[in-house]
Amino acid sequence: DDNSEFGLLADHFNQRTAALLGSQKEIQKLAFYDPLTSLPNRRLLNDYLNSQLSEQAIKRRVAVMFIDIDNFKTLNDSLGHAVGDQLLVQMAERLGEACDNRAFIARLGGDEFVIVTSHFDKESEKESDIEKVPTDIAIKIACVVDKPFNLNGNEYHVTVSMGIALDDGSGVDELLKHADAAMYSVKEEGRNGWCFFESAMQVRADERLQIESELRDAIKFDQLDLVYQPQVDRDGELIGLEALSRWYHSELGYISPPKFISVAEESMLIHKLGEWLLESACKQMVAWDEQGLEIDHIAINISPRQIQDSQFVAMVVNTIRATGVKPEKLMMEITEGVLIHFPESVIEKMQQLRELGIRWSVDDFGTGYSSLTYLKRLPLDELKIDKSFVNDLPHSSSDEAIVETIISIAQKFGFKTIAEGVESEEQRQALIKKGCKQFQGYLFSPPMPASDVQSYVARLAAQKRRLAS
Repeated sequence: DDNSEFGLLADHFNQRTAALLGSQKEIQKLAFYDPLTSLPNRRLLNDYLNSQLSEQAIKRRVAVMFIDIDNFKTLNDSLGHAVGDQLLVQMAERLGEACDNRAFIARLGGDEFVIVTSHFDKESEKESDIEKVPTDIAIKIACVVDKPFNLNGNEYHVTVSMGIALDDGSGVDELLKHADAAMYSVKEEGRNGWCFFESAMQVRADERLQIESELRDAIKFDQLDLVYQPQVDRDGELIGLEALSRWYHSELGYISPPKFISVAEESMLIHKLGEWLLESACKQMVAWDEQGLEIDHIAINISPRQIQDSQFVAMVVNTIRATGVKPEKLMMEITEGVLIHFPESVIEKMQQLRELGIRWSVDDFGTGYSSLTYLKRLPLDELKIDKSFVNDLPHSSSDEAIVETIISIAQKFGFKTIAEGVESEEQRQALIKKGCKQFQGYLFSPPMPASDVQSYVARLAAQKRRLAS
């Protein structure tokens, strides 16, 4: 009948209306919320900040916190994106726990989160009071993040860097930019902390962006240089050279390696920089071999990001084939941290390249969290004593004890040891007494361009002949 037909039509209409409303809600959710963490996204954050900074909210002082997970790209590349996503979801939950409904939390993308607080009366609050709430939240974030994260059944510890900026009337974009600059300042100081924005930080942030842009061109147009620092035995004979990158910019002048390498690490240019360094060093070793120079090896620093890249082994193999270098002429240096935090993936790659003849050294040994467990599993040839333990020899009993322990460990595992940063004969003699047989530092030679290596080898040979006669 008509009533039943009308009822069916009404029911169909209600279902369609509900479906449309549901679709609209889903569209709105996708437009304004991050699908992974369900936090507001950049678009909703901008809307919220604009509303807080508008004339209606003129008496409220806004603070923005920019939060970045330290070394997230390293973890994500090593453990996989699925595990990285687990960390992001858990991090979002912990940020909510720390804020306790006192702030607006958003995810910008990647491992970047933003927290906005706006509890301050510009007319009555002192500057110290204005900083109180974001400082309190930063402390609580550090506490909740300090607990281990359960990722795929395993516990992982991470830290965060936090930059805080207070509204100064410059608008949303500048406020976010200032918070970001403060966060990078924390990273430059060693990560795992927070600080408030200061104008000098923006200058450094702008400089960093300029260096990144210029470095990209420098790698592309082969504007970097390699220098080589000799490594010698206890008799002063050359046993190898460490390849070190240098950058002399036509306008910015000399840019120190720590400065541009840290930018390369953060911007992922480290892969291109590492490939350039390896290829250049390999070509130079081939040239020296053709000249008849007897150089046992070139030591090349490998970035943590490089060795965790799934294409790292293939890149090295292709470079060896393209340049024709003998693999046994290469010594690759990696840091302790890579071995401790990502042992399985690193060990496999080290073993693959070791089978080709490439040797391995642990750089700056003793500065991290040394573990005999990883040492016995690694295809290592050498431990490099960090210069921080050499500087005060022989006048520091604690440094003497550390050096003696490192040499003893190396001997037990059948590794060689080499001390870097040797600048005086007094230091060299102290190291020899402890059993060290290889050295590197300004006592023997500063890093030199490739064109000077042949004359350096000739001087050593002449000196050896004089001593023998």
